[in-house]
Amino acid sequence: MADLDKLYLVDTRTGHDAALLPMDPVEGFIYVVKDQYGNASNNYAVVTGAHPIDGLNNYILTTDYEAASFTFISDSWYVV
Repeated sequence: MADLDKLYLVDTRTGHDAALLPMDPVEGFIYVVKDQYGNASNNYAVVTGAHPIDGLNNYILTTDYEAASFTFISDSWYVV
């Protein structure tokens, strides 16, 4: 597995937040999205991008302090 290449911290303290994955990502890099303040169970965070994520339009963090890792291959994002 590759080292972490980019970290996105989402702020769920006072409301829902969103993270936008790069429009022109580097293939094979690892991008991590993390609920920085541990309130995703109350205020979820939505991860979106210009390309599908495991075939879906978005990925939702709903667990406090949750983190998800993504990599881009060919024309899609994958949760890894």
